[in-house]
Amino acid sequence: MKKYFLAFLIVSQCLELKAQEQTVLNIVYDFSYKRDLSDTANPYKAEMVLSTGTLNSRYTTRDLFNRNSAAAIKKNKQQEEKANASGGGSTAVAVGGPMLLVSNAGTLINEEIFINKSKSTLQTAGRIGFKNYHFIVSLPGINWKLSNETKVVLGYNCQKATGDFGGRTFETWFTSELPYAFGPWKLNGLPGLILAANDTKNELSFVAREITKNEDPEELVTSYMNLGRSVEVKPKEYHKITRSFASDPAAIIEAQIPGAAVSIRNPDSPGNTTIKKIARYNPMETK
Repeated sequence: MKKYFLAFLIVSQCLELKAQEQTVLNIVYDFSYKRDLSDTANPYKAEMVLSTGTLNSRYTTRDLFNRNSAAAIKKNKQQEEKANASGGGSTAVAVGGPMLLVSNAGTLINEEIFINKSKSTLQTAGRIGFKNYHFIVSLPGINWKLSNETKVVLGYNCQKATGDFGGRTFETWFTSELPYAFGPWKLNGLPGLILAANDTKNELSFVAREITKNEDPEELVTSYMNLGRSVEVKPKEYHKITRSFASDPAAIIEAQIPGAAVSIRNPDSPGNTTIKKIARYNPMETK
């Protein structure tokens, strides 16, 4: 029986490895989001990275990408070894309670969108406060309407397409010169890579600013979020927690880790330890 079980594990692992794809492209997008409708002059802004293969895509923050990609890990290790060899290496120990990163526009959005076309699934995973949550749904089909309008984005000839998703109408620019049916966030399904997109209310915007071809065989299009330590929830529950955290972060943190002394760090304004509450929360998906 043990031999059969071992053989089963080996076959399962081989199938899993076979299903993993090597990354073909990494696209960096400038993301702008009017998350607080009471303060639209100061939208939330971030750099996001879309990594694509033929069947899979991963969309996440540049910070999460830099901390998890094989290339970045190798580079960091080389820098550490070089510093240690020159006698400049040192170990810093953080003391105190958990640290929460925020921005001038409110709490940071630490989220990953993973699309698996072979399984026709879309996985959303996010770190809200100090806990990880995730849910998986069927890959949504977007009824795109192609236009004859064209323009050039990052040197690529793009065509305009319009479609409805999540209660919003999106105008996108995709290029068939990069034949990958993916795009930023959950936008997908066009006959080419989406390089720019915005909703017709101009509350969400994604603009590609950099495209690099991956040449590292260890760079795979896999999820960075550790689902083994993540709480699986329903989509409505996830969006409810997200809204509550944006509107009143302190209340969610207190519920997660009662009595903990949380440190606040704001890279936008060092020294500012306050957390901006979102007065009129504007969800990315309105329905």
